[in-house]
Amino acid sequence: MCGIAGIISLNGRPIPGIEKRIRRMNKLLKHRGPDAKGYFISKNNLVALGNTRLAIVDAKNNFDVPMQSRDQKQIISFNGEVYNFQELKLNLEKKGVAFNTNSDTEVLLNGLENEGEDFLQKLDGFWSFAYYDESLNQVILSRDLLGEKSLFYYQNKNEFIFASEINPILEVAEESFEIDNESIVSCFRYRAAPPKKTLVKNIYRVEAGYGFKVFPGESKLQYKRFRKLKLEKWIDFFKSDPSEKIVKEKLEELIYRSCLSRVPAEVNFLSTLSGGIDSSLMNLYASRFGKNTIHTLFGKNNPDEAVKGNDLTEFNASAYVSKKLGSKHHTFTMYGDNVVSLYREQAANSFDGIFCEGSVHHRQLSLETNRLGGKVLLLSDGPDELLSGYSVDISAMQLNGFFTKRPMLSKICSRLSSSSLGRRILPTNLSRQITNWSHLSNAPFRFRPYHGGTTPDVLGTLFQEKEIKKTDNCYGTYHQDYTDIAQHLSISQKMALAYATTTMPDYFNLRSDRGAMRHSVETRLPMQNIELAEFMIATPEKYRFSKDRKNGKEVLRTLVKKHIGEKISSRSKYGFAIPTWMIKKFYKKFEFQEIIRESDAMQLYPFKKEAKKFFMNPKEGRHQWMALCLIMVKERLKRKDYGFKDIG
Repeated sequence: MCGIAGIISLNGRPIPGIEKRIRRMNKLLKHRGPDAKGYFISKNNLVALGNTRLAIVDAKNNFDVPMQSRDQKQIISFNGEVYNFQELKLNLEKKGVAFNTNSDTEVLLNGLENEGEDFLQKLDGFWSFAYYDESLNQVILSRDLLGEKSLFYYQNKNEFIFASEINPILEVAEESFEIDNESIVSCFRYRAAPPKKTLVKNIYRVEAGYGFKVFPGESKLQYKRFRKLKLEKWIDFFKSDPSEKIVKEKLEELIYRSCLSRVPAEVNFLSTLSGGIDSSLMNLYASRFGKNTIHTLFGKNNPDEAVKGNDLTEFNASAYVSKKLGSKHHTFTMYGDNVVSLYREQAANSFDGIFCEGSVHHRQLSLETNRLGGKVLLLSDGPDELLSGYSVDISAMQLNGFFTKRPMLSKICSRLSSSSLGRRILPTNLSRQITNWSHLSNAPFRFRPYHGGTTPDVLGTLFQEKEIKKTDNCYGTYHQDYTDIAQHLSISQKMALAYATTTMPDYFNLRSDRGAMRHSVETRLPMQNIELAEFMIATPEKYRFSKDRKNGKEVLRTLVKKHIGEKISSRSKYGFAIPTWMIKKFYKKFEFQEIIRESDAMQLYPFKKEAKKFFMNPKEGRHQWMALCLIMVKERLKRKDYGFKDIG
């Protein structure tokens, strides 16, 4: 994995200060690629590509980046991994293509040179890249299908500027940038800017599976989809009514194959192990059912771990699975005085619009992985979104089934949930569940996603109704490109499709990438192999939910029960990590109230007058954190300070 950057002339004139600017962009991507860096400038000065390298594949080969073809007519700046590159390399060699390295970068370069953009259909991996074909006067930019890697860009009449992160774009665009008002509301509602957008006005992110064709010296650009989820195969598979045994065998085969392909062959790695369903399975298969000793990692984030019923604590569950698999288990503490600076720096770097403290937790995992000598960290993200693992989604589906049979009661509860007074009449927990259910609709389809947890009452306190309405469909619905196939899906399958096409690329994966790469660690997501993701999206409800409808990911639970045991398979779903400010003795160290009191952000942006008073309430730690992200980004834009350092 690496960092990529570039500037392309759109007006036919040489790019001003081209070498100095591309070097500045590379400098701000050093953390993404500390092992090597380089840049390419076309002879006519219309194209500049920058690249920093984190050496993971062909790690001992110090080849130049960006990589050039033998005739130097094709150049690629690549961020990502192609897991099936050896197979693709053999196929290209059979066609007479010669190679100088054993890297996936060269396979991608030669594949694009020989087969064009169609080659992308063959890739198993994740990426963002820029491929310049001088002979065609064309630059192809592409982002992988589930958005494991991000790609940001800015365009004016003269230039097209892109990078793996926003900071390098801000550094060289030579413009003054402002906060985007619609993004503010979305960030407070979903903890993420709308798909395509960022917190910064006029800086955008490429959608997952999409990319550009840019023609240097010309103003025309083509924004197009390069990859698309193909659900038809698995819809037909389940329509054939396979036995439960066949379904489990196929799922296990897909997960096992994906996990093994994502274990790095040349560098040290760690694998997160929380003792939950997903991480337990990932480590089971990554270790070849315990035959290989792998290093597992657990971060303790709460001094007072609460459990449900007879569940093991997260700490004890992770230790139990580690012992079962024979892994070398590493644990560390994620809370304390020393982490406050991490939170502040992460807040101040929220240009992308991720207002989620989870990015800090990924930084902490990355820091510990780095300290232990690892370059790669395996994460088990994916099944909660694709196989109905979140309690809020399970509850919404339960109530949907209940109210479908009781239309009059459905109308009454829907009306109660639509008003602040009605929500106060209902008991707190029931009010939350019914409010969540009230957002669920099959035609037209929409739902309230897991990360859309800001309540209607809080949103109403902060923003005008017209501003809130603009963000209704930012998340909680699938990408419009899937309208036809969605007609063949159940409501829970549509929820999975919505997560896969919006939330995962533009919230979860963006969050983990920014957090982990800050400390030069590549994250790999075995549960997001494309074929596996397509299988999980197409999975019918009988394999998603337990018979009593109280648990999701039921088919995965049966695999855990078989291989690891009921102590783990029966555990409830617990969150990723709690933020340190929620631990009482650390709250004051964040100085939320002092920073908010001194800021004029609530007056400059589309907040209601009472918003500032709301943010001063010490009980609103999560919303204070979001306000901190906004305030610190605002100040950095004002100062034009885009470097990386501890802030505050």
